Amino acid sequence: MTDNKRILIVDDDEEIRFILGEYLKLQGHDFETASDGIEALAKVKLDVDLVLMDVNMPKMDGYEVIKRIRAEPEHRDLPIIMVTAMASREESPPEQTILSLNPSIRLNWKSGRSHC
Repeated sequence: MTDNKRILIVDDDEEIRFILGEYLKLQGHDFETASDGIEALAKVKLDVDLVLMDVNMPKMDGYEVIKRIRAEPEHRDLPIIMVTAMASREESPPEQTILSLNPSIRLNWKSGRSHC
């Protein structure tokens, strides 16, 4: 039995998609890529085990993509990791936005950690 996972990389930056894809390939995982939110919504139906999601993308941002993915019962529990270049907390979305995307996350801003 293998632990290889099928991972969807969603980022508008081709170089980021390439780097993440190469890393996942070295780890023995299969992956798909999407360059925007619209493409991601189509590819999430390819039976992926995990999504690496950029925040700032053209056509549809990562937050909206996640809301739409979570609206589909078969993808409600699909793990999604936000991958972003946001440099500061000021650029981050409000806590209620993050919790609405995945209510199982408990945030602790003071420690800088989140817990599931």
